Amino acid sequence: MTAAEMLRGLVAVSCLLVPCRSSADEENRQCWDCLERLAMDFPEKNPQEDPFLEDELGVASVVGAFEKCSLDDSESSTLQRIIGVFNDARLQKDGVAYVREHLNAIPNLSNEDRAKLVDGARQDLSTTRGFLTNRNCRILLQFQFDNGASRTWLLHVIQAGRAMQMAP
Repeated sequence: MTAAEMLRGLVAVSCLLVPCRSSADEENRQCWDCLERLAMDFPEKNPQEDPFLEDELGVASVVGAFEKCSLDDSESSTLQRIIGVFNDARLQKDGVAYVREHLNAIPNLSNEDRAKLVDGARQDLSTTRGFLTNRNCRILLQFQFDNGASRTWLLHVIQAGRAMQMAP
């Protein structure tokens, strides 16, 4: 699947999903239950499973990436830029206008995708940002699975992240 197809799918579903986060106070907290549900969508046995990956890559070494589901820009640069626009828009007086203006600066977006994202911002800026971040989490989980991680290992990462977030 190309980046353009993934992005098109993201835009298509971004306004239809229900956000994971339950309150504005927890906006910056990871929804570990959401990640767990996403991980459970993977087959119990990964046909590409690589036990050496899990030996070399400890659970704790991956938790940081899952804490905010942020990917390296080289893996998902367009999505990261869109999330950045929505993050910045929340601080603006007219967030919708900010989104509209700054999405025009992202060359990989079609006019149709821009229109859907602006419409999502118009409906609810924070919710649409949550949908984009959720899509980013899906990409991160898929990336780990495609590289040989088992579902069991992904669930261990999520459990460790949940424990770290709950710690004072």
